[in-house]
Amino acid sequence: MAANGLMYTAALEGVSVAAVPQNLWEVRATGSIIIHSIRFAFLQQTVLLSAVPNMQLSWARLASFGSGGVAVTPNPIDDRNTIPATTTFNSLVTSPGPILYNGASPAVLGAYVQKWTASPFDLIAHPIQMSGGYLGISLLSAPPFVIPLSGEIVFEEL
Repeated sequence: MAANGLMYTAALEGVSVAAVPQNLWEVRATGSIIIHSIRFAFLQQTVLLSAVPNMQLSWARLASFGSGGVAVTPNPIDDRNTIPATTTFNSLVTSPGPILYNGASPAVLGAYVQKWTASPFDLIAHPIQMSGGYLGISLLSAPPFVIPLSGEIVFEEL
């Protein structure tokens, strides 16, 4: 899929996910966006896999942003792009926004990657497209202990 808009990435590196229910990401799109890829890496995988074998991510459309957490500033992928992103990201949101409806719940085994943008070696699947609104990405249940997390979302603003 070729990009027709401006491409950005929002990233987390080595943050601690507390043993409480929370949204790992909350995304607010003020206009039309396409999320091309999402990557999560839960560190200390051997401990994680033995203690939490059935961790699952949950996707949900939200009525609004929650509270708590940390704002993450998206960065342009191309250095020539000097236009700041209008899409807002919050991470580790401890009081998630109200859910309108739930989406898929893929299993997580230490690392999770969902890539929708095609390369010569990838099959094309449908990316997440949003025309305004809120998206929450969380674990279905809180981890039993604090775990370190790194991840990024690559998206395009149309």
